[in-house]
Amino acid sequence: MSMLNSVFGRCLAAPLLCGLVLLTGCEKKLPRDSAEATIASARQAVLDGHANQLGDFLYADNEEMKKLFARVGRLLLNIQKLGSSVQQRFPEDAAKLKADAEESAKQGKPVGLLSQMSTLMGQGGGRRRGRDLGNAADPAKQAAARKAFDEAIKRFFADPYSFLRESEGKLVAVPLGDDTAALTWEGKPVLPPIGMVMRKADDGRWYFVLPTDLPGISGMMPKTKDQYQILGGLIQVFDNVVIDLRKDVDSGQVKSMDELARRTGEKAFVPAAIAFFAYAKYENEQKQLAKQAASPAEAKTPAPPGGK
Repeated sequence: MSMLNSVFGRCLAAPLLCGLVLLTGCEKKLPRDSAEATIASARQAVLDGHANQLGDFLYADNEEMKKLFARVGRLLLNIQKLGSSVQQRFPEDAAKLKADAEESAKQGKPVGLLSQMSTLMGQGGGRRRGRDLGNAADPAKQAAARKAFDEAIKRFFADPYSFLRESEGKLVAVPLGDDTAALTWEGKPVLPPIGMVMRKADDGRWYFVLPTDLPGISGMMPKTKDQYQILGGLIQVFDNVVIDLRKDVDSGQVKSMDELARRTGEKAFVPAAIAFFAYAKYENEQKQLAKQAASPAEAKTPAPPGGK
């Protein structure tokens, strides 16, 4: 009887283990021992439907950042699922947007979210430029910025990981040294004018390095555990938005790609604004505390008698 239980237990454990492996997306070992192998592995993760693994491909300076990128990975997976729903629901629109993006790319125009953001940030200097485009006093600029955002959102959701699926022979890592490489697409820098690089970490694996030193972004990068938690909450906000959008697409509530872009802005704006406000408030409080700590003598020295 014990032998029968043992055999039954093994038979039961085998499919359960296989199911767990499939759910976690760990059925394949993706090589990361070189920049080229890492690019190929990132592409394979997308082809396998495991975009969540891309979070582990991002270079992290510390453990808190690793946890943050794990959240990013979950967001990337839900974006992948939304993209699949969009392609099933709006196949003609998705195909046209993809063709338009390819044509724009041939003309050297920025077509992706990151590309358009980097171009925007590069024109007029980071935060100041962002404030100018969002200024209600200039409706023309505001309308142009909204249109560019909507077009980028539609193209992105129509085929979010086309750049990785089609990267073979196009996305190339050009060595800058033993442990760093610059990314190029068909011989041109990725995300011009700032560029994007890859780095070999102490664990021997290669990672994509996000351009966090970009003006307007570097100052907002988290430095404390609380800041990481707030930023993680913001990523969760976007994740929830993507999940809701997918439900709207699958249920037929979203009738077009234009409506999808509009709903994206509507769903994301208020919660994102609240999260950004909380982050900025915390950052300001920390600066005030640091300022007080830097001059304790001035804060604690009592005023002389007579107010002199």
